Amino acid sequence: MSREATEDTPETIQLSEISINGPGNSKTHFLGIPHDTFSMKHRWNQIATNPAYATLNPVNEEEHAAPFHKAVKQFSASFTKRYQYLRENRKLIPDQLAAGEFGLDTSHLPDAGLGDQYMARRQDALIARILTLRSVTDFFPVRYHVQDREMITNAYFDEISQAYQTGEVWKGDMKLEPEWGHVDDAMVKTLFGPMKEIERKYIGYLNTDGSDPVKWSMIEFALLGLYKNILNEQNKRRMLGIYVKPEKKKPGSYLNASTGIIYTLIRYHHENRFLLHDDLTYREYDKTDILDSVQEFVEDIQTTLTEDQDLSGKILYLNYNHQPWWKKNIRRAYGQETDFKGPDSYLNKVPDTDVSIKWLPNLGQLN
Repeated sequence: MSREATEDTPETIQLSEISINGPGNSKTHFLGIPHDTFSMKHRWNQIATNPAYATLNPVNEEEHAAPFHKAVKQFSASFTKRYQYLRENRKLIPDQLAAGEFGLDTSHLPDAGLGDQYMARRQDALIARILTLRSVTDFFPVRYHVQDREMITNAYFDEISQAYQTGEVWKGDMKLEPEWGHVDDAMVKTLFGPMKEIERKYIGYLNTDGSDPVKWSMIEFALLGLYKNILNEQNKRRMLGIYVKPEKKKPGSYLNASTGIIYTLIRYHHENRFLLHDDLTYREYDKTDILDSVQEFVEDIQTTLTEDQDLSGKILYLNYNHQPWWKKNIRRAYGQETDFKGPDSYLNKVPDTDVSIKWLPNLGQLN
């Protein structure tokens, strides 16, 4: 043994950025990402590296379809876990996901290696791409973990104050009005078409100049298109859906998988849960009189307010498809040079009131 300890010299390791497009194609992996999903042993990655491979080596459905379907299922399961993790940790922020701010966070993955880090980075970018689609949850927050037939209780308070007098003269009450919460289960079961068709569409994506800053693999490309459709259908259903029990062994309309906001409000009206200001003037506006109809509606609401109520801070929801009508009406009434910029512009506020406007998507031509 030496009289002196060996000098402790720290080792310096140069870490490279986890780029969304990987370090570059290698002989073993598409984009150089060391993960089985990107392995060059798979046909779809060979096509991603060299689209001509599909022409030189025609697809064999029996040989190539099964591995591709298996890989899609594995990627989908991993993608679902990543989404759930981001949601539970309040990280579903499109800009930050796209920038890769959470891509290195693989603490929830057991024995995460470099390939898993790249996978998390790309899945975050894919999730960010989907989240950029406008969602109705921006207007109506979603409550998770509601069970079917769960009791939801609303509390209403009566007036309680009165002039003073002696004796036990009580006044005031709290009414509890329960209602059942309903949960309708929607599902996605998709049967992929022939591999030849999938490859043709994917190669078309690869050959489009400036199509995408991200070079998606065939699996990611296929699932991204499906996820976009799923979100679009969900958004439409949350607004205009009405549940219809499916006919056995027959696929049903996406609008019949659950009941959305509009038909729920109609049900509340028929159950006498609230009183509508329902005039044909409001419901049958067109491109020529939308402004007049909205202003008359707001004036009508003001006439029914109690002494302690006002419309300050209240929100009026209008159909996003009718926004061009609104702009033309505003310009006609307040001048062609009307500026629609800013949150307090006439695009986002009813003129001469404190009522804000929010433009709802996915309403078709509904007034």
